[in-house]
Amino acid sequence: MKEIYFSSTLMWDASIEEMFQWVIESGFVGVELWAQHFDAREWQLETYKEKAEIYNIKTILHSNSWDLNFASLNKGIRTASLNEIKSSIDLAADLGAKEVTIHPPKETVSEARDVSMELARQGIEALLDYSRRRNVELSLEIMEKLPKELVTDLKSVKEMTGSLYDSFSYTLDIAHCNSIEEFKRSLKEINHISKIHLSNKQGEKLHTKLSEGDFDFYEVFSILENENVTIVIEGLEKGRSFNTLKENISLIQKIKEKLTWG
Repeated sequence: MKEIYFSSTLMWDASIEEMFQWVIESGFVGVELWAQHFDAREWQLETYKEKAEIYNIKTILHSNSWDLNFASLNKGIRTASLNEIKSSIDLAADLGAKEVTIHPPKETVSEARDVSMELARQGIEALLDYSRRRNVELSLEIMEKLPKELVTDLKSVKEMTGSLYDSFSYTLDIAHCNSIEEFKRSLKEINHISKIHLSNKQGEKLHTKLSEGDFDFYEVFSILENENVTIVIEGLEKGRSFNTLKENISLIQKIKEKLTWG
């Protein structure tokens, strides 16, 4: 059975207990908890751990990433960014989550790629050292192909990580791929993929509902049928309707029935 999680940000305004009830009722195994979400909602560590134990929920963690850039040319921003990610690693350790997804940094200006890449290397080395001390694994996410992103494919991953390439696992996000062909190629070429983020995209609009966009998720799930990898359904929705999550769950249930796996 494949482990399917959903991102906590799909239920931004839910309580911890509501979120866990949805995990159980949808047949998933847990949530990818965004540290930013945990902080914004002012959830309490012990409450989360208590509810997770009651509902038998697994947690993987996505680090703080919004507004951060540990390759910034501004030293203060680099320091603050690394500290925020370290706090996410601490949260993972305190929750018993074994892995943290982190976003690679960006260029400050397009003319400074070499400097930014060197700062990125220094940053991930510091984060790797810290995560090892906290006994938490790091998974680097392959980012979308936007002008200042440093890590968008295998070549740039290896450029940033160098000799540390095998020290990380990697998160592949299909919405960051330009095509199904790129997605399949990345699955084959990138070592140590620990999880797949799934959401659709409509042209340049990313992280849409699974049923609304460029990718056919019957085809996507058939590709993943023989892959031993964790799946995370991604998205962001505020309010109390949870429509995106509802529609995603409905489609996944139909796909699982057709493919006879899950």
